[in-house]
Amino acid sequence: MTDKLPARVGRVPLQSVGKASAKDYIDQAEKRLLELFGEHDADKVNAKRRALLAGDIDWHLYYHLSPLRANLLSWYEFKAGAKVLEVGAGCGAITEELVRRDVKVTALELSARRCLINAHRNHAAGNLEIVAGNLEDYPAKLTFDYVVCVGALEYAGEYLKADQPYEAFLRHLHATLRPGGKLLLATENRMGLKYWAGAREDHSGRYFEGLNSYPNRPAVQTFGKNELNELLSSSKFKANRFYYLYPDYKTPYMVYSDDYYPGHRASFPLARLPSPGFSRPREHFFSEQSAMRHLETNDLFRQLANAFLVEATA
Repeated sequence: MTDKLPARVGRVPLQSVGKASAKDYIDQAEKRLLELFGEHDADKVNAKRRALLAGDIDWHLYYHLSPLRANLLSWYEFKAGAKVLEVGAGCGAITEELVRRDVKVTALELSARRCLINAHRNHAAGNLEIVAGNLEDYPAKLTFDYVVCVGALEYAGEYLKADQPYEAFLRHLHATLRPGGKLLLATENRMGLKYWAGAREDHSGRYFEGLNSYPNRPAVQTFGKNELNELLSSSKFKANRFYYLYPDYKTPYMVYSDDYYPGHRASFPLARLPSPGFSRPREHFFSEQSAMRHLETNDLFRQLANAFLVEATA
């Protein structure tokens, strides 16, 4: 954390925990986002946001502004008055959806700059507090009813000093939950159809990186369905309920469940294929439309979905 945080932005209190980190994860959009959300005039911000989305903007900015981000959780029912911890809150795209609910939200984020953007973005929210720091330094034990973790598990190998960093990360999340509390975890599926068909691995940018068991040993890794289920179970979670996302968890058009998915009471809308490459150009080694019909016939959609949302119980 390199930026000094104010004590409050609008109605949102901010604080820092732990020591500053040399690994302050940011991308190319922060400056423009701070300029946009620093306006604090909802009508002007929304007008500028719509204009940006209608124009030719790069992926990094689109990712933070797209209304599709909310689809990940807009359908999920939180208990009224519940306490929610969002881990890896980033610039507040998911926070923006959470504060619309009748819940109390604590948004934890390593980057102080992103915390500031989040605070400006959601400055009018009276049910939000923002904490800049690492999960390891945040003293919250058996406190929360829900933990929301979107796109953060993958980075545990980079930020945690542990022999089994992914399990250690999940155990930290488990420790923040009350008994019976829920973890909502969103992550890519390294076995996703798009990676077989020519999309690059989201983090390394290499073809077949995850499918080939990450031969270059990157600190950022994702997991297949069975691997993720076992990882959650070994980290004390139980009753893991999977949801299946297309095209990914970042901009989901569709959210399927074990009760309704392509091949079981549903048929995939083929016009949505092939999966977009978003930030990187991709190849097209075969017809994803044809492959999808075979996944449906052979009941393989859930194993080869591009991304997951998992509800796990502490």
